[in-house]
Amino acid sequence: AAVMLPIALVAPLWMRGEVPFGVLSQAVTAFQASLSALSVVVRKFRSVSQLVAEGGRINSLAIALSRAAATVSAPTIVIRGDGVEAEIQLALPSGEVLSELSFDVSP
Repeated sequence: AAVMLPIALVAPLWMRGEVPFGVLSQAVTAFQASLSALSVVVRKFRSVSQLVAEGGRINSLAIALSRAAATVSAPTIVIRGDGVEAEIQLALPSGEVLSELSFDVSP
């Protein structure tokens, strides 16, 4: 089919003497090159769509991490001579605080 279609299109022009015989082989070569270039898109479509999906997931992760970093305060740890005191805040990526923990460790 890749050879017959360009011949079917150019053969009537050759028979009427409007184009030289070499145009037939040029038309076949040009058609095969175009078909090959277009088939690359079809063959690689799945890989490209997977890459786009992975990029979307990575972007969502980056957005969630930046939101979490902006809403949750860093743990506060105070080391005293007689023990350790800590305050930790646990929150969801949406910013909702689940719990605030506080503890004191004495020797």
